Amino acid sequence: CVFNDITRPLLPNGSSLNGHRFFNFVAPMFILGMSTPCSIYMLKVTIRYSHFKCDIAYYIARRFSGGTQMTFTVFTGDKRFDYLCDLIENDGHTVFKNRIDGINKSNSIILPFPINRTTAPYLDEIMSPVINGKTVFAGLIDDDIKTAFENMGASVFDYMKNNTLTAQNASFTVEGALALCVCSSDKAIFRSNCLVSGYGKIAKRLCDTLRSLQANVTVAVRRADVIKDIQRQGFNTVLIDNLCSIQEFDYVFNTVPAVIFDKQVISTLQDDCVVIELASKPGGFDLSANDEYGIKIVNGAG
Repeated sequence: CVFNDITRPLLPNGSSLNGHRFFNFVAPMFILGMSTPCSIYMLKVTIRYSHFKCDIAYYIARRFSGGTQMTFTVFTGDKRFDYLCDLIENDGHTVFKNRIDGINKSNSIILPFPINRTTAPYLDEIMSPVINGKTVFAGLIDDDIKTAFENMGASVFDYMKNNTLTAQNASFTVEGALALCVCSSDKAIFRSNCLVSGYGKIAKRLCDTLRSLQANVTVAVRRADVIKDIQRQGFNTVLIDNLCSIQEFDYVFNTVPAVIFDKQVISTLQDDCVVIELASKPGGFDLSANDEYGIKIVNGAG
């Protein structure tokens, strides 16, 4: 009942969700966009890492009359999008996976996140007249790229601007990060010394969770003006520019998608420190320093 009450205002007059097929309902819902006439399908994307499972509910409103077969072109970023392709195909629709030539045959194009010219070098090939009239779904899309798509006649939806999705994604990411800690070290998180770089939604949720496990948490940020707010939450702080002066940590969690842990910083970490990378590419660590200093870096980004 709650689901119908929430979605009914978004449906065409006289429409209902009765009779539509859903994959295992997961709340809260996430609606990317809507155009009528339409049917709404929930695509439950299951992410399986080596030691944990993560579920994200994607609600994609597709521009077609009820019962019409759809065609998607999906450019995969990680396992989430591999599962997404499987779910679309299992529902009887066609998927072109990582194929530029599939765009002119598709109704919608689904891109990973973050989307910029560094992470998606194929963008120039996608941006062609065949994109006109199609729907593009992407996450953390640069404004200039979004504008370029729209100028070519495409409808663009940035799914990472949805607060429900990002909040749920933060919870799943934290659960996975802790699982990676347990599987990567003999040390307990209880009363361990933890460094969290960044203080966005994922980092905030991670700090709160680590504190609930009685870990000693230090937050690394760029801006000095946010330090007092973080300290009022009960966390220690350090400026990213001062990471070379950090104390010994058992665990380091990075959520900043920029290389802030260079060789000089990595050299200050204790030998048995476990580093959990949670940021999107390029990540926060100079990987060339990994072999030199023997720090264990665990990739938990997607």
